[in-house]
Amino acid sequence: MSLNNNHSVCFYSDLPAVQNYFDVTDQAAFFAAPDDWTVVVADIVGSTKAVAEGRYRTVNMIGAACITAALGVFSETVIAYVFGGDGATLLIPPSAVDAVCGALGALQSRSKRVFGMELRVGAVPVADIRARGRDVRVAKLALSPGNDLALFSGGGFSLADGLVKSAETGPKYAVPANDRQDLLDISNLSCRWQRLKPGAGTMIALLVAAQGSTQAIRNENYAIALRRIQDVIGDPISHAPANDRSLTFVWPPRGTRLEALMVDGRTRIGRICHILMQAAFQWAGHKYGKKFGDYNAPAYKEELKRNTDFQRFDDMIRFVLDCGDEDVLALRRTLGELEERNLIVYGLHTARRGLMTCLVFDLKTSRHIHFVDADEGGFTLAARELKAKMKG
Repeated sequence: MSLNNNHSVCFYSDLPAVQNYFDVTDQAAFFAAPDDWTVVVADIVGSTKAVAEGRYRTVNMIGAACITAALGVFSETVIAYVFGGDGATLLIPPSAVDAVCGALGALQSRSKRVFGMELRVGAVPVADIRARGRDVRVAKLALSPGNDLALFSGGGFSLADGLVKSAETGPKYAVPANDRQDLLDISNLSCRWQRLKPGAGTMIALLVAAQGSTQAIRNENYAIALRRIQDVIGDPISHAPANDRSLTFVWPPRGTRLEALMVDGRTRIGRICHILMQAAFQWAGHKYGKKFGDYNAPAYKEELKRNTDFQRFDDMIRFVLDCGDEDVLALRRTLGELEERNLIVYGLHTARRGLMTCLVFDLKTSRHIHFVDADEGGFTLAARELKAKMKG
């Protein structure tokens, strides 16, 4: 399906939103992106090694910062994005390319200088992707009023990822690092909640990539996989990782130093004090059920539970779920059966906790999004399992 204004800067913001994640299997829910738009891919080189060193919280924060940096220089309602754990994928209009690439170039420098992590960024025109036989299609999933998530389909996003990472084509699409830290605004990013403790026992990061020679066949296989997942655990919403059992706010928040380093590139006393002061009001609000200024703690917590990205789609299913050990075994069993039939390939990582990074646009209008992942490797290790199977 296409839109009459699909060459407008408002292509994504004007998309009608679907209400049900399971619509990812309906190609009619997706719209063709304009040829003059660009897919931006960002990921941390060597993220698996960083995870093995116990630095996944930092990996997660830099991945979320890729999105925040882009939204800091261009209207957040215009840019479509999906958080990947150790990076992000974005779809941006031509008028945003210079600003977004400049901001992500500055983030590359900060990531290397402050955290010693190499952030790889590439920008691939949609026209180049279509010239290689893949498509770039987008849907919008409604979370709550004013808060939506992008869903990506068509095979073009995974192709863009491969082009950026390839030794042959990567240099053509690479976004260079720069030292213009004035281009970088990620002040809306925070990591103040405790790690999410799963009420059912285990936090999982699940990736499912459908097999098939056409998008129609892959959609059928995604539908089969989703039905099987639902047969095992019921409605995934009932297993959302942010819930009354898992959400805990303490003072001082353990992510204070990381947030300060990420936002400022250094641990300024002023930034630390600002974070601690804000967090003190947040803690008191949640402990006593109070409102302080625009921060209505009880309302915010309820909104937060709706506004997490635990269901994503970027040419594959991505779930973060709070599950019991028996559920995990049953998921492996049923997804393994689909693998044996060559319908899908999956990767699954289990952890004792979940991670959440918050992006707050405007408390007055309840506009905030929360990126979640399983701890101890999350999507990074789930992707490693999936890629190993694909090579096999």
